[in-house]
Amino acid sequence: MLIQYACLQENNYNNRDKIVIVKGENFLRELEIEILRFFTGLQQPGLDQFAWILTFLGDETFYFIIIPFVYWCVSKAFGIRLLYVFLISVYINAWLKTLFAVTRPVGVEGLNISALYVESAEVGTRFPHDSFPSGHAQGSATLWGFIAYRLNRPRVWIVLGILVALIALARLYTGVHWPSDIIAGVAIAAAIITVYHFVEKKITALPEKGKIALAVLVPLIMVLLFTDPEASVMQAFFWGLGLVFLRKTICRNGNSSILAEADCCLCIRGCSYLWFTDWTKGSVP
Repeated sequence: MLIQYACLQENNYNNRDKIVIVKGENFLRELEIEILRFFTGLQQPGLDQFAWILTFLGDETFYFIIIPFVYWCVSKAFGIRLLYVFLISVYINAWLKTLFAVTRPVGVEGLNISALYVESAEVGTRFPHDSFPSGHAQGSATLWGFIAYRLNRPRVWIVLGILVALIALARLYTGVHWPSDIIAGVAIAAAIITVYHFVEKKITALPEKGKIALAVLVPLIMVLLFTDPEASVMQAFFWGLGLVFLRKTICRNGNSSILAEADCCLCIRGCSYLWFTDWTKGSVP
């Protein structure tokens, strides 16, 4: 009887915990809905145009304008680093979207909110189940946050911080993201920049052979971790970018033997990429 009573008490406590968790989840979701309704309730023609500008500033089209501009007109070394950090952020964002598969507010029936510029969210094959984390919030926080980090001036931090906040809030105003998507996106971007701060010097201090190995292994690991076909473009970027950067460094140092090894790694890397791409698409048994 004592054993049976103890088991009953344990089950009651477990059920109570589950009820509390469910209530907590419902409370958070209701809070997010209220926040979303507040921001979408502010919609008016003038603010809609401003939201469109902010949406563009967090879009891939704008990124493909600003990053080449930094590379060609500001600093090639800085542009390369910016592109690397940004691509890592895009890769992590796409991977998390696939992993969590959270439905966007525009895909929830009965929410009754007005969504604007929905086409800015229709960038993947999993729409509308690709809400978490926000790509606009994470991408803009990574791009502008990294620029602010490199310049490291108080005024730059303030101005770019306000810009990132406005881009993130515009995703709530347009009704295409939950507040938790925005918070997570900015937090992930901050984590990526923080990790970069600690590993940059270690990577720079590596010998040339170590850099070649890193340029080969990182994209290979990326292919293994995220086998979705949508990741193939980002992985290809990393493979090509790593080769160009390595060849430029090696040719500048005039080390022909290392250059030959880099070319060999290129061949292996290219074959591996093609094989894994076919494998992820199911054409390799």
